[in-house]
Amino acid sequence: MVLAALIARSEPGDRCSIGDEDQAARRGMHGSPTILIDGIDPFAVPGQPASVSCRLYRDSDGRADGAPSVRQLRQAIRHPVTIREIADRDGAFVRVNLRSW
Repeated sequence: MVLAALIARSEPGDRCSIGDEDQAARRGMHGSPTILIDGIDPFAVPGQPASVSCRLYRDSDGRADGAPSVRQLRQAIRHPVTIREIADRDGAFVRVNLRSW
């Protein structure tokens, strides 16, 4: 409902329940709540493992909250994250979140 209020879309978004770590990894969940925009978690920290644990979000002052603020959600929608695979120094490919701003 929050996302539907923030963006002008006719579809409100989906809600799903995740029961275990394997499901969390397949769906891109990094703790609860996880919000995916176009299938990507814009608030994920690179290298953060999948998790079914509680999740905290930090505001610009470093204060923790149980969900991202409306301001953070608007920013995530306006400036979507894309995932790219790049080679590290050893030649192994790693996934990196890139923000398009």
